[in-house]
Amino acid sequence: MIIITHTDADGLSSAALVADYFDEDVIVQPIDYNGAFRFEHVLEDLVELVSETPIWILDFALDDPGRVEDLAYLADAQDCHIVWHDHHQWDDDLVADLEAAGVDLRLDEDECTASLVRDEIRLRDYDAHLEDLAECTKDIDLWIKDDPRSERLNVFASLVDDPWEYIDVVLEHGPDLPDDIQERIDERLERDRDLEESAIENRTAYDVGGYSVAITYVRGGRSSQIGNDLVEELSHDIAVICKPHGGVGIYAHSTARPSLGATRSPPSWVAAGILRLRAAKSRPRASGSLPHTG
Repeated sequence: MIIITHTDADGLSSAALVADYFDEDVIVQPIDYNGAFRFEHVLEDLVELVSETPIWILDFALDDPGRVEDLAYLADAQDCHIVWHDHHQWDDDLVADLEAAGVDLRLDEDECTASLVRDEIRLRDYDAHLEDLAECTKDIDLWIKDDPRSERLNVFASLVDDPWEYIDVVLEHGPDLPDDIQERIDERLERDRDLEESAIENRTAYDVGGYSVAITYVRGGRSSQIGNDLVEELSHDIAVICKPHGGVGIYAHSTARPSLGATRSPPSWVAAGILRLRAAKSRPRASGSLPHTG
């Protein structure tokens, strides 16, 4: 079995539940949206090397229609059973194309992928600590944030280089992580919170068509936390977070979401603000300023 999954807690918790359920030899390939090794590269390898192998794809949405042909080839010519679980928004036409190609899709925006996997393959009850793992993962991935363990679970996922380090730990302990890992998480959270506070303090705000738009650059930490703080706690309607790898995250207030179009192609006023911010970041800094590390 091959599992292709996102690198956050939801992706890795989902992989853990699938690996535990099937209890067989499993290859786990983590991917990130902005990593050097992305989904299209994984597909190229699978098309060349794999046949008659179950493939589970977890916690990300396909946004490239050009990959449907590769998936259809794996499902038909290579006789691979492909199962895809996700909770993000999908294009209806792309969903129809994948289903026609033989991909078994399980989509639900009201769940995280871990809780969706748990519910979809419940032919037997999971152990209590794995039930707890699915709920705790849902708490952080859907920004419910009622369980203080969930943030730490997400930080743990960001610390591991090998997905099996996360999988082995949570299969044994669930979301109640052992003390040595808690210490590593404490160190990372302290660093992240300093960087997040800096990004929030250094934001630039614009009034655009009656919306308050905050733009900032993050040198580390959790861009989702920064975006959430800007729109939910500081009452900006829109937050634009420029990331060190060149990507952009766009966040809108939960009670008033303006129509922005696809976040991968932000409106021209967002792009203009990003360019101004990057230009400012590239200028020499005064003595005593924070160094630019991104």
